[in-house]
Amino acid sequence: MPASIGGGWTLRVLAVRPHAEHLVALANRASDSYRPPPHGAQDFAARIALTYRGGGKDDATLLIAYGIHAVGSHKASYDIPSASCGMTWPKPSLQDVGDVFSGQTVTGYVCFQIAANDARTLKLYTGNSPSLDELIHLTGTRRVFFALQNA
Repeated sequence: MPASIGGGWTLRVLAVRPHAEHLVALANRASDSYRPPPHGAQDFAARIALTYRGGGKDDATLLIAYGIHAVGSHKASYDIPSASCGMTWPKPSLQDVGDVFSGQTVTGYVCFQIAANDARTLKLYTGNSPSLDELIHLTGTRRVFFALQNA
């Protein structure tokens, strides 16, 4: 079910891939840049739909990079700039989607490298991240949590 996250955006979780190492490796094979997660970590991909209902257009890349995060039961926050998996995300990717015009929906994967013991309890959330408060203000998003089990 889609939820309004503020700034004219709605988000819906379409699917999850808790062990996305194979997908991330395939996406990065041309650059040979992929390194498997260290012991105790894993790549976790969530396929989401973002719809912009505000006026004109907005930059989805900014929203994704600084307004979408994940957290597990161990309270570690995973932010896309610092906890992204691989240089290139699985296809279809929301990594560099750019401007989205009013009424348009974009779908694709966001990807996090997480502690494996957070995978079963991982939630996606939007809005402020303690380390990114100034940038989050630019996206206009608020804190909304999304379950990632059985999505």
